Amino acid sequence: MPTLFIAGAGCSRGTLDGRVGCPPTANDFVKELETRVWNWDYPELTKVIKHIRRISLNVGLEELWTCIDLNAKFDGAVPRTWDQSQAVRELP
Repeated sequence: MPTLFIAGAGCSRGTLDGRVGCPPTANDFVKELETRVWNWDYPELTKVIKHIRRISLNVGLEELWTCIDLNAKFDGAVPRTWDQSQAVRELP
């Protein structure tokens, strides 16, 4: 019987811990991206982080995605400064 393992942010915590290139955990998502991606340049995600009034190193994937998702579901209800489609594309 074939086995499928889907690796997403945080799901492999513990199983791949300590290996080079271990996926970032959801809690440390932005912090890990900033340390792994030279010349961090995600302008739309940076706008989302500013919108939720957080310091980028302290933003987890759930909080970031929740903001993007809620704005998509209630488009126009709250003013936003980022391009929704570009913010989603910038998520690695």
